[in-house]
Amino acid sequence: MFKSYKSKLTLLLFACLGLVFTACKEESKPVENVTVEADHAHNGETEFSLSPEQEEMAGITTGELGFAAMGSVIECTGRVEVPPSSLASVYSPTHGFVREVHYLPGSYVKKGALLVRLAHPDLIKSQREFLEINSQMNSLEKDYLRKKDLINSQATSQKALDESEAAYHLAKAKLKGLKSELRLMGINTNALEENGDIQESVGIYSPVSGYVGSQSVNLGKLVSPSDLLYEIVDDSHMHMELNVFASDLPFIKEEQKIVAIVPGTEEKVPGTIHLVGKMIDPETKTTMVHGHFDKEPIPFTPGTFLNAKIYTDKDSVPALPSSALLKQGDSHAAFYKENGKYHKVMVQTGRSIDNMVEIKNPEKLLNKTLVLNGAYYLGGINEEAGHSH
Repeated sequence: MFKSYKSKLTLLLFACLGLVFTACKEESKPVENVTVEADHAHNGETEFSLSPEQEEMAGITTGELGFAAMGSVIECTGRVEVPPSSLASVYSPTHGFVREVHYLPGSYVKKGALLVRLAHPDLIKSQREFLEINSQMNSLEKDYLRKKDLINSQATSQKALDESEAAYHLAKAKLKGLKSELRLMGINTNALEENGDIQESVGIYSPVSGYVGSQSVNLGKLVSPSDLLYEIVDDSHMHMELNVFASDLPFIKEEQKIVAIVPGTEEKVPGTIHLVGKMIDPETKTTMVHGHFDKEPIPFTPGTFLNAKIYTDKDSVPALPSSALLKQGDSHAAFYKENGKYHKVMVQTGRSIDNMVEIKNPEKLLNKTLVLNGAYYLGGINEEAGHSH
């Protein structure tokens, strides 16, 4: 008699739970005579059954284990940079006093624009020396050729010929060297040879078109070849230099997609991996990944710090909708229906995309009728069914 009374009490309890569950699902007239039958499965997990009314209220749908194309997302940081060919450092080829200064940081300059004009006594001295040697070349050459003819008739000595030849070739080499030096300084040697016009100053011109990044000259300053005068950035092509951990390198290759984000903004700029570095920094354990932006120009400046996401290649993996999974602490559970009863099974999850979640131990779910929607509701009923025993 006591056992019969206990069974009736248990049935009454689950009928009440079914009514409470239905009321929480939606505000409608409770379904009467709904019962939850609970028993223990052979593996020790709770199994239970629902009435058709409960299944409808819970929105339960079933199906089989599916597949989804998934890839990993690798997060990293980096900066916006320009190629070496787009960053020009401007130095003076000679010592000189600054006579003119053009352009300030942030100014746009065209290739060939005058940046600085320099003047120095050494410029005049070098040009004068060039003219002196150039004027001697005609007579030195004639003397050498004359003695070369006389040596055949023994009208001159071999020593005199050798001295004349050495003087001629020495002056020729010195003239050639001076000419190259003057050209590097910006002196028009053709005008110097033809007209003897000595330039009192030389101009330094922009080697590229772009924006002035830095400028460190002023009027009257004495500069030398070791002094950096300007830095000019051609921002017509910029790229990403990303720091990726060595452990992520096996999953990264060229042509994978990148999304770059500037911290503090919501602007996302897409790009593509162009090169993957081959050297790992022993201190940071990272390597450099070079990425190109899909569209240019971009709204960033060189040196801008970036957060970036790299999307690795996708592969087809067993997966379930997120509505088929019940989160329990750090684990997840799924449900399947067999012989009219629901069973819970613990699963290992992985990547997720578009509400689909990778299942890493699919063997537990193969050839089973799985609950694809309503796992949250089944979890609540499963817990109550477990407490009833």
